[in-house]
Amino acid sequence: AAERASARGATGAAAELAQRAAELTPAEQPTQRRARLLAAADSYRMAGDRARGVTILDGLMVEDPGAPDRASVLFALARARRDDLPTIERYCQEALRAAANDEGMQVDVLAFLSWMRLLRGAVADAVGAARSGLAIAERLGEAARLARAIARTSQAEMLALDVTPGLLDRGLAVEQSLDIQLEFHESPSITETQRLLRAGRLNEARQQLLECDARALDAGDEGTHGHLLFHLIQVETYAGRYGAALQYADAARELSEQLEDPQFRGLILATAARVEAHAGRMEDARRDAHAALEVAHRVGDALFEIDASTVLGFVELSLGNVPEAASWLAPLPDRLLGLGYRDPTHQAWSPATEALVAAGQLDLARRLVAEYRALAELSGSPRALGPAARVHGLLIMAEGRPEEALEAFDRSLAALAATTAPFEVARTHLASGVALRLLRRRGAARAALESARDSFAALGSTVWARRASQELGRLGGRRPAGSTLTPTQRRVATLAVDGRSNKEIAAAMGVSVNTVEAHLTAVYRALDVASRVELVHRLETTDSSKPEGPPA
Repeated sequence: AAERASARGATGAAAELAQRAAELTPAEQPTQRRARLLAAADSYRMAGDRARGVTILDGLMVEDPGAPDRASVLFALARARRDDLPTIERYCQEALRAAANDEGMQVDVLAFLSWMRLLRGAVADAVGAARSGLAIAERLGEAARLARAIARTSQAEMLALDVTPGLLDRGLAVEQSLDIQLEFHESPSITETQRLLRAGRLNEARQQLLECDARALDAGDEGTHGHLLFHLIQVETYAGRYGAALQYADAARELSEQLEDPQFRGLILATAARVEAHAGRMEDARRDAHAALEVAHRVGDALFEIDASTVLGFVELSLGNVPEAASWLAPLPDRLLGLGYRDPTHQAWSPATEALVAAGQLDLARRLVAEYRALAELSGSPRALGPAARVHGLLIMAEGRPEEALEAFDRSLAALAATTAPFEVARTHLASGVALRLLRRRGAARAALESARDSFAALGSTVWARRASQELGRLGGRRPAGSTLTPTQRRVATLAVDGRSNKEIAAAMGVSVNTVEAHLTAVYRALDVASRVELVHRLETTDSSKPEGPPA
């Protein structure tokens, strides 16, 4: 009955049935009893009830530490992921020693160990473990284990930018021959979605993720479902579909509470914070990024510590707080390289190099921009080539060569045309508009800046729309829409489009929340707008008489 329940995706029922079967197993059949308890623990893990599974596994470890299935129990404890990463890695190492005569188990453990090492920030070791497991899998010739080994090897190689040609395609063919559903960290199909995302093929990545998610739900695999939600958040964030991304983030956040997986919770917090920052919800982004940082420190997750720090720096960069942004962001590219992460699509590269340019740290910026561009060229990914060309243009502009910067911005737009990246395109239009303004090409500058402003506003990125509006104000010529406001109303409106909540505005101005709400109502009425997004279109407050000069 447990086997039938598991086959139809009823993993919770399968766990309870397997546990009951173990209770009914005669004492003279200890091997069968332990096998049924292991099956119950694994089904509890799949169903998201990790605590009950770990209780069973702890009992198996205590009752017979020298049992022949010790490697399986240790590996199951590692897969339950209830501990920090060093502890999980220790379980894997002990499982490998216990599986000295079981090459199949060695393949499974090495594949999983590779993933844990990636999270811990040991990329070279992760690639080594994955490739060792793959070599054993090739020798064994078992299709399912070969597919798992290829998936983990391909994932590690993508992050190291050391890809074995044709390997992932071979894994996809092997997986298609199977009649079982592979979990997220061992499925070539799910690894393929990351390749598609890096290549900017978002529609294909989204469709494949949704298909994989449907299969995971049919199989009752809550862990795979959760990580597919994470990947869907990534896709929709890059595509500029922040509403969809936030819906996936809410679902993943709720699931993280059910799974009781601290590493997964930290991952979702960091990813949700990134969406919130792009959508102008700066208070939420800071809160979730700091929470993610705390989890990352606690579990020893180096990668998502960098992700959370990136969000915190991006928030400050978005708000124009350049010194604070640089303090968060400047160390991150070298940290990534030091850990072996050479993937130029990582979210830290673009804001970190931009913050260094804005802060005037040009020597460091030159080195890191050169590294960024080289990795982008090596990867061939438009998701890297576009932003890398933009920050190169910002660097050139900071060196006083706006004409040459325009050529870099054109290269950025050309690369981004190969993918759907409205936020990145808008940032390049913003940079191009500034360069054109410095060159006194007012008509072209206005067109670029209006395109940036309108794109940011359409996305809901109010803070960046505000920045584009400020640059438009520097062009002069038109009376700012906000000139009809009182000074108090203007300050409330400015703080609102900067992403502050009503509560934050009240604290900053020393008034009540009700007073802020009353001022905002008056602002909306005066400017004939109905929301903060519309407010961005109307509020261009920078003094049009300000003389030309370098970008702030």
